[in-house]
Amino acid sequence: KKKVGKQLDLGAITRVAQAAQAAKVPLMVHFMIGLPGESAEEINGTLAYAMDLHDRYEAWPSVQFATPLPGTALAAGRALPVVSDWGPHFQTRPSQPDAGVPPETLQKFKATFDERLRCSMGPKKLIMNVASRISPA
Repeated sequence: KKKVGKQLDLGAITRVAQAAQAAKVPLMVHFMIGLPGESAEEINGTLAYAMDLHDRYEAWPSVQFATPLPGTALAAGRALPVVSDWGPHFQTRPSQPDAGVPPETLQKFKATFDERLRCSMGPKKLIMNVASRISPA
């Protein structure tokens, strides 16, 4: 995390999400998982915060894998592949060799998060008509 200078004031992010919702302005918040030295507990905390912002303020979470992109601190000193579009890399698969959590685990974290997000988009109201049948004795 220190390598990319991640210094966030989560309270400020929450206030912006709250203000955006009040103003009816759609908000997307980007989250990065799989940074060098980041633990599974820290990743779970990031994903829980992302879901909380979505649940409370309708802020859309865009969760991406930390990826060494050309010209960034994560890429310094590395030979990178020639890629025409980096988007699919950081959106679909872990590719940070110094991640503190194995790639398979990162993929499971993101898949579980994506499923939880998908489920939260379901109906807000369920109407059920219940009929009972009483059999004669």
